[in-house]
Amino acid sequence: MKGFRAIVFVACLLIFVSSRYIPRNILKLTVGTYAGVVILLGAVLVAARYDLILALAVLLAAGSLFLENRKRVLMNLRPVHKEALEKTLDGAPIAAITHGADDLVDGEEYPEHETPDVDSYKFEPSKDATDEFNPVGESINTKIPLETASSNSNKGLAEHLTREGVV
Repeated sequence: MKGFRAIVFVACLLIFVSSRYIPRNILKLTVGTYAGVVILLGAVLVAARYDLILALAVLLAAGSLFLENRKRVLMNLRPVHKEALEKTLDGAPIAAITHGADDLVDGEEYPEHETPDVDSYKFEPSKDATDEFNPVGESINTKIPLETASSNSNKGLAEHLTREGVV
């Protein structure tokens, strides 16, 4: 049994390390179909019945196959050309919205949005901003700490709760 376990560990390590070099057809057979996914998950469950560390190795190998397949699918998506996107004045792309959402209620109307008086807002302080604090009154300086129970004394806590009327 130890020889079989070692062979499975080595096979899982090889699959994990070399999953990026596996041909697309084999990936589609293993993780691209429901049957392949069921077989891989069944292999994880069978390995878990014999040994948890072995099941972890099989799970990591199967996970690397899933991740590699998803990576290849995402790499084949056709991106939108950068030149086709509308851009703001500073060069940031604007998402193209063809039309707004449908009305929930027939005849629904929304007020027009007000356009800001400044083209872009900066997060710098204005010319009249200062860092000085003017206190509102003297009451802020007359605060005193409240009486609390000691955190390491059950007797003090019990007396405090009795005094407050909780117990």
